[in-house]
Amino acid sequence: IAYAWATVPSAAAIGRPIERSRVALLYDKYFGLNGKYFGLKVRGTQLLSITLQAWTKLPLLGAFVSVHPRLGPFAHLGAVEYYDEGGSPSAPIFWTIFAALVVNALYPAVLLAQRDAFWSRGAVAFVDAGLDLVYSAVFFFAMLTNGMFAAAFPIWPLRTLSLFYPTAHVVFVCRAIEASEADLAARRQRAHDVEGNAEHRIRARTMMALTGRVAAKNTLSLWKGARFVASALGVVAVALVVRCTDRYPLGSIPGPCAPCVCSDAGVLQGCPYHAELTDQILWISGRGVTAIKKRALEKNEGAIGVYLHENVFETVPAGVFDGLRNPLTIRLDHGALSELPPGLFDEIGPLRFLFMSHNRLEELPPGLFDALSRLSFLDLHSNRLLHLPSDTFNGLKSATGIDVSANNISHPIGAGTFALPDLAFVSLAHNPIQSMEAGAFDGSLEHAWLTGSNLTCAGLARAGGLPSGAGCTDEG
Repeated sequence: IAYAWATVPSAAAIGRPIERSRVALLYDKYFGLNGKYFGLKVRGTQLLSITLQAWTKLPLLGAFVSVHPRLGPFAHLGAVEYYDEGGSPSAPIFWTIFAALVVNALYPAVLLAQRDAFWSRGAVAFVDAGLDLVYSAVFFFAMLTNGMFAAAFPIWPLRTLSLFYPTAHVVFVCRAIEASEADLAARRQRAHDVEGNAEHRIRARTMMALTGRVAAKNTLSLWKGARFVASALGVVAVALVVRCTDRYPLGSIPGPCAPCVCSDAGVLQGCPYHAELTDQILWISGRGVTAIKKRALEKNEGAIGVYLHENVFETVPAGVFDGLRNPLTIRLDHGALSELPPGLFDEIGPLRFLFMSHNRLEELPPGLFDALSRLSFLDLHSNRLLHLPSDTFNGLKSATGIDVSANNISHPIGAGTFALPDLAFVSLAHNPIQSMEAGAFDGSLEHAWLTGSNLTCAGLARAGGLPSGAGCTDEG
């Protein structure tokens, strides 16, 4: 677009003759829209284009449809999973690109065989530009609006070439159409000026300008067209067979926890298809995962959401989250967690939200949260925690909310347990807590919930456990 805008001639320049270099003139003569070998150039470039698009986009879209068979609105990305039901099917995106490849394989053989210049020259250029828009703009917006930002803005060389080459090519095709029309108009004018001169020899391109027909020798023969179609469709078939046998449309993701890969026993092995897409959300919830391999999240370092809730694994291996660069949310809630290893979050990036509610945790290993200095919210409610040592949450320097309600905490809450600089909301409701030492909260506290515990707001305030101005909710 920038190139097209920058090269638009000024009003003063439109009336002046177009100056072309010798190389440009030679290119137009042999390979331009009106050139002698235009048909050969079209077949060569289109075969390369089909190869590039089929080899890069078909496996990528196959993985996309396998991981996201149904799609919801953009506003639901990362909040609602559309997999078995709801939303709309994603397969039409795959078949749109596939249909474009089939048309790409057929149209040169059909149009280049015509003698009418409108079909064998102009229509070829327009179809070429239209297919380029499908390969670039349609693919780009389909990926962008469904959260596949790495596919919409690729960094790998072939993927980048397959997306941005068609975009640039549309501009050059438009320029070629303009140049072709100007060339034909000039040839018609020159033919009119020399009309009646018997010695003047009319060239093929001039004859095309006058009659609107291409010389028979410059049209594509039937056998050459058939050869091109067979070659192009063969390339598409090879791309499907070689690169799509383990995904849509030729295969499916094995194991009970698709779209990630699990063993028959439900052990999470990895999420290679998400990694191929550089998917930012890993939906692994409600898949019956019984255990997790240490390197199950390998190559998914760019994930911002890891949703492992509603599974039946009892522990998480140390190091499984190592390498996540920019995690936003991890969900381990509504499961069967009974034990967490020390250092589970030590090598993780700047996590913001951690949900571990509705599990069977009775204790937390020392220093579990020490590396989570940017965590905003921690949810531990509905577990079986018995005791919160005063240094449990020391590392949560940015936390604004902590929920430990509905546990079995009976030990006194020590001084400094919730004394965090930004902590505004704490829920201790439905715990058999006997007492709380002064200084348990910091002055940043805005509200505390004590419902269902042995503590009262009034008693806590008298004992100096509740900061001045903080709200409090208890049985009263």
